Amino acid sequence: MALLWAAPQVIAQIDKFPPAIIAIAPPSVVIPSFATVLRVSGTNFAPGGVVFSRSSGVIVERTTVFGPTLAEIVVRVLAATPPGRLRLGFRNPNGGTSEQDGLPMQGGNEHTRCPPLATPYTRIQAVNSPPTSYLHIVLPVLDLQCATKGAGFKMQQITFLTCAPDPRGPGFGPNATANLSSGL
Repeated sequence: MALLWAAPQVIAQIDKFPPAIIAIAPPSVVIPSFATVLRVSGTNFAPGGVVFSRSSGVIVERTTVFGPTLAEIVVRVLAATPPGRLRLGFRNPNGGTSEQDGLPMQGGNEHTRCPPLATPYTRIQAVNSPPTSYLHIVLPVLDLQCATKGAGFKMQQITFLTCAPDPRGPGFGPNATANLSSGL
């Protein structure tokens, strides 16, 4: 008598913690350029993940993932590409995708402090943050923004890039921009 068995097979897996791009080096590319190598640092990069361009005229030709926080890409910039910000996204093989960069937001009041910059925060950290913190205050709005990407999508990770007091004064909390990752 022989036994036949099969290992369990994963059909699909959704990222609990989607990837997020934090920095690109060097921070600029010459127009036009061919085969320019850039280092991309971030979080939750999976083997086989790819960087994609969200900038017109910028083509990502190759992605090499070295680990969960580092990838290298080769980009080509077409001659007709307008100068401006280089916008990139990251997609893992199981579907987790970095979503939005430079998302503007405002929350709280004149007593609300700006969140620390360049620090990635997870959903768990946002939920468990003090109710008067900027992160906790803007969480429902971030979830609404993520819901525009798909049913059930919520904020999974956020990195604040800038923050300053609102120029309108009392009654208005800080204005911030952030990179936002959404997921199920």
